[in-house]
Order: sequence, then C-alpha cells, then structure tokens
Amino acid sequence: MMTNDQIMRVLGEVIKEWAQEKKAFITLSTYIREIEGWRKLTGASQVRRMLEIGSGAGWFLVTAVALGFAQEGAGVYPAFSEDGTAIEEIRNTETVIHKLNLGKRVCFRICTFTAFLENAFSKTEKFDLIVFRNTLHHVYPHSKETQINQERVSKCIKDLHSTSNLLSDSGYIYAMETI
Repeated sequence: MMTNDQIMRVLGEVIKEWAQEKKAFITLSTYIREIEGWRKLTGASQVRRMLEIGSGAGWFLVTAVALGFAQEGAGVYPAFSEDGTAIEEIRNTETVIHKLNLGKRVCFRICTFTAFLENAFSKTEKFDLIVFRNTLHHVYPHSKETQINQERVSKCIKDLHSTSNLLSDSGYIYAMETI
C-alpha cells in the first residue's frame, strides 16, 4: 500500500509529464491550490461524491480523491477525437488510478453531457459536488448568429437546472470559465 506522500509524488510526476506533452502550464500544485481555495470558499473540508463534467484526462478529479477532498469521484468526458488521443489519455489515467489503488474510488464515463444527464436520472445518482471547469464553452460553443447563441444559452441554463437534480441535499455546483 502506498503512503499519501508516495501517491502525491507519483501523481505529481504523471501530471508534469502529461502537461509537458500538452504544452500546458499545469502542475499538481495548480490543482491542489484550486481545491484548497474551494474548501476555503465553501467551508466544506470533504465531499462524499464528486462529479466532474468535461474531465478531460481527469487529473483534477484524481487529485481531489487522492487528497481526500472527495471520497469518490466520477468524470464525464465525450472523448471524441479523430485520432483517438482523448480516449487514450483516459486509459492512461485509469492505469495510474489503479497503480495508486484508487480504482474503486474514481471512474470515468465516456459520453456526452446530455447523454449523461439522461442516463443519470434513470439511476437517480446524487453528488455532493458537480464541477464544470472550463467546460461550458465546449458544450455550448459561441456562434456568430445571435439566435443560435440565445438557444445555446437557454439550453445551458436548462441543463444546469437539470444538473441540480443530481445534487445531494447539501450539494454544490462549481462552474469556472476562463477566457
């Protein structure tokens, strides 16, 4: 069994390697600071179940579980890419998850946000925290046509409202967009 320090060291190395491949300026400490900031903002020291919509490779979600902020977590990602790299990224993340012995606490669902909403309601899943980190502009992309933008904004609001049905009684929705 790995110690927490060993888990964080492995996770830090994997994220560093992933970020170098993506030419991204992200480190393990980036995720830790964001989680700590969220803890401070809400006063919640831990959540039981966390859902990340648009999780990508899933490192934010894995970090939250590895830190003990979330007892378990699920990531939703459509993983549609012509060359298959997005699906391969998630497979690589799952390999690390199993290496860190987090396999029973972290899972990914490869589907669209809309498909997840339709499927989740039938299972009556509840989460204490639902996260949208730089995701909404992908789900509801901007258009040059005002009418289309209004429709997308309306759909976004409707979907966010539907997402609130997935929250536990004391749950939170965390939506962050940076431009």
